Amino acid sequence: MTTRLRVAPLRILDVILRVARALLLLATILFVALTVVGLFVTTSVSLEGSTDEPELTYTDNAGNAITIDGATQTISSNDRTSADEIPRFGATEVTIDLERRTPRTAAMAFAGAWFVLAWVAVTNVQGITRTTLIGDAFSHENARRLGRIGGATLIYAVLGTAMPRVMDALLDDATLPVDGFHTRSQISDPWAWVVVGLLLLTIGRAFERGVELEALDAATI
Repeated sequence: MTTRLRVAPLRILDVILRVARALLLLATILFVALTVVGLFVTTSVSLEGSTDEPELTYTDNAGNAITIDGATQTISSNDRTSADEIPRFGATEVTIDLERRTPRTAAMAFAGAWFVLAWVAVTNVQGITRTTLIGDAFSHENARRLGRIGGATLIYAVLGTAMPRVMDALLDDATLPVDGFHTRSQISDPWAWVVVGLLLLTIGRAFERGVELEALDAATI
């Protein structure tokens, strides 16, 4: 019973990874198809971000949050019920279509990189899960798999941080439908991903060293 309880979570994880791999394959095929079509036909490539255009938010007497264009409208003091409901300006979330070839190509390149990193993560986690299920968890290959996952995590942190800066540098505000567009970051806390990546690399190296010592002990007996 104890063995079954230990193996069951791994089997569930293996099933989840099989489904994730199938979905990732479908998404990759669709992405490649759209990329190939984009070489011959102009396709829509969208980019999410925010704009510096003013947006004004306040709460009326009925408790409804109302957003208006702060550049063209004003709010009467009678519409406010407390000091906490003073109007405030903030960035507006928008999605734009990329028309110029250079930013379109850059956006597709970043998207392709996300797919590559996803394949690295899913494939190596699946490999670790399957070898563990057959009782071969402590192996050089699994140590290398941990290292690959750690490396992919670090690359994800770097690309996630670089993407908004690269895209903003390539975009020309004069050709955009909004003013002061800023690309949304695809990663909320890059340093957390850096820590996770370094930790996985360290565990992988320690794992490989442990396998080497185990092989050495077996050879000396």
